[in-house]
Amino acid sequence: DDPLGSAVTLSQLLNENETLMEKYATPELVKRFLFMIRDLGPQPRLVNFFEAICTVGGVSVKANQEMVLRLTWMDEPWRSKVYLETQSFESGGCTPTLKEFPKVREPSGNSTSSWAPDKSTCKKFPSNYIAKHELERDGSFAPVFVKWLGHNDWVRDLDALWWSPESLQIQTYAIKNDTWVRLEDLCWVLEPERLCEAITGKTYDKIQSEDEGNGRIQRQVQLANYYVGQLSMLSKLCFGRSYN
Repeated sequence: DDPLGSAVTLSQLLNENETLMEKYATPELVKRFLFMIRDLGPQPRLVNFFEAICTVGGVSVKANQEMVLRLTWMDEPWRSKVYLETQSFESGGCTPTLKEFPKVREPSGNSTSSWAPDKSTCKKFPSNYIAKHELERDGSFAPVFVKWLGHNDWVRDLDALWWSPESLQIQTYAIKNDTWVRLEDLCWVLEPERLCEAITGKTYDKIQSEDEGNGRIQRQVQLANYYVGQLSMLSKLCFGRSYN
């Protein structure tokens, strides 16, 4: 049996049918998916299930949003096993020192640089708004880092989410007595032709030749896609909600 193929089918059925959603989207099913992530590793199709049951027909399902939040996110032991943690830190507290990435070409054709907020646009905003401090801060945004429960020799059923940064040959940083990975160093594999050389200093062809037969890049791609699925799931937890 292919649990991943079944996961995709089930996610689509529940997301499109309110009757099936009410009958089958239960705490027991959510826990089953948690165990599958723990046993099979970071499969994007599994975390996408949590996203799928948060809405039906484009309308938020508050009971399911609360269920996913309570069982997968607020439960700290499970959260550390099945999710990547995200945090921003000021660059001055990192070891080794963060490097500045060169410009890369955007899909529009423009080149990027270290992006700093355009404070002239802030005049159009209300006096108080979400992320006001970040947008109006001096300089550019603080670097974003992620970490996950990793193992150098990951296998199924191991009590770790995936392969460790060291085994994936991703640069790590020591910050506040913990080990983190810069977001760019994890996610450049999602657009390798455009981002590889800017982030790694090597061409994508060179990276592929070094990785031939090892599967390291494919493992990193899988984790990066899983992280994208996690962010999408978190957005669905907030969809249609207001805590004002």
